[in-house]
Amino acid sequence: MHLYRQLIRPALIVSGTLLLAGCAGSPPTQFIALNVTSSSGPTTDIGQPALALGHVELASALDRPYLVRETGANTRKVSTTARWIAPLDQQVHQTLGRDLANRLGSKQYAGTVSSSDTERILSVSIDRFIADANNVVHLTADWHVGAADAERRRSGHAQLTIKAESHTPGNIAAAMSHALGQLSTRIVAMLQRKPANG
Repeated sequence: MHLYRQLIRPALIVSGTLLLAGCAGSPPTQFIALNVTSSSGPTTDIGQPALALGHVELASALDRPYLVRETGANTRKVSTTARWIAPLDQQVHQTLGRDLANRLGSKQYAGTVSSSDTERILSVSIDRFIADANNVVHLTADWHVGAADAERRRSGHAQLTIKAESHTPGNIAAAMSHALGQLSTRIVAMLQRKPANG
């Protein structure tokens, strides 16, 4: 028994040392987030009823806990260290909603969907929202505004690109945020009420 203890103790020490070395060598997790790029200021007139943001659908291949990058036409790389601070689909919904609120103001943006059948409800489907190997963020989205009044229904499509300052996860997230800001600008421009003639 004494001999067994003499043999097993060094093995345990070596195993523990290797485990600690492995943990010490692992890079720390970096949490990243989307942010609103617009600011409160002059609002765009889209008339009434107010706009509400409904469902925002993000392609399942993109909605992952860690940052996904395009490395080729048919390849993707999922980061092991850059993690979204909250689910990406939730962040997209919140960021887009706050961008719209800044551009429309509280009287023209209703926030969440209500039960009113006269309210205009915006739904968005995002098929591509990712940075490529050259640090260019691509955002491809379709949107539809439903309303009881057929004249206020609108649909649109956008393919946007934003060059990130560098390959770092923080700069990629910043470029993605700017892409969402541009998407909200496109949507608001489509809804802008034309001034009456004469």
